[in-house]
Amino acid sequence: MKGEPGESVSSSHHVQIFLDGEPVELQVEALGSLSAIKVQLELIALRKERVLSSMEVDGEKIHWPGAWVKKDSFRTVSARTMSYEELSTKTIETAKTDTRRLESSVEEAVLVVMINNWPTIKRIWDAWQPEIRKPLTALNFLRELWGDRQFEDWIERHSLNDLLEEIDLIVSKVNLVMLEADSNQSEAASLAFSEILEHSLVPWLSRIKGLLDALERQIENE
Repeated sequence: MKGEPGESVSSSHHVQIFLDGEPVELQVEALGSLSAIKVQLELIALRKERVLSSMEVDGEKIHWPGAWVKKDSFRTVSARTMSYEELSTKTIETAKTDTRRLESSVEEAVLVVMINNWPTIKRIWDAWQPEIRKPLTALNFLRELWGDRQFEDWIERHSLNDLLEEIDLIVSKVNLVMLEADSNQSEAASLAFSEILEHSLVPWLSRIKGLLDALERQIENE
C-alpha cells in the first residue's frame, strides 16, 4: 500500500509501518509517536470505510487506549482493520450475548424473588444496572457508525428513543418498590418487584433481542 497523497517518510526514523500486511508511508512527524501513528492509520482506514481492529508494536499486541502510549521506542508497527459490516456484526453478537445472559438472569429471578431477602434482591438489581444499558450503548454506537438515516431505515418500526424511555420508566418503578421495601419489607413489595420483572423487563429485553436480530439481517444484506 503506497502512502496517501501528502504523506512522506524519513528513513532516519527506521520505523516500519504496516496496515493489513502492506507497508504504509506516514508523515515524518508521526513516526516518533505511537499516538500519532495510530491517529494517521485510523484516518487512512476511515477513508476506506474501515476501522482499526488491532495493533502490534515490535510483535507485541497493544491494547489501547492505555498500553500503547507507554512504549518509548519501537521499530515496527503493524495494524489490522475491519469493515464497518464486520465491526457491526461483532458489536451485535456481543450485545446479543449480553442480552441473552441478562434475560436468563431476570427470568430466574422472577421465580426466586419471593423467597429471597431484600438485601439479596437489592444486590441482584444493582448488579443488573450496567448490564441493562449495554445493549442500548451498542445500538447507539451502531447509529453513530452508520448515520441516523441508515440506522432508522434499518430498524423501521422500532425506536431507540422509545426503548430508552421505556427502560427509564421500568427502572423508576423498581426504584419506587425498593424505597417501599426499605421501610416495609412486605410480601406485596416482593410481588410488585417480581411482576415488574416478568411483565416489563423481560418483554423489553425480548424487544431488544428482536431489534438486534433485525439489524444483523439488514447488515448481512448490505
